Amino acid sequence: MGHNDAVGFNPYRKYRANLTDYILIGAVCIAASAMLLWALLG
Repeated sequence: MGHNDAVGFNPYRKYRANLTDYILIGAVCIAASAMLLWALLG
């Protein structure tokens, strides 16, 4: 019995991305692109 059994932690569970995960990634990519353009063209 491991120390994580009481909280239901399963390290082998497959990760399922939510819509909010994709929205966050898109927002980060847009922000990074904008900062890169600002630095190069600024």
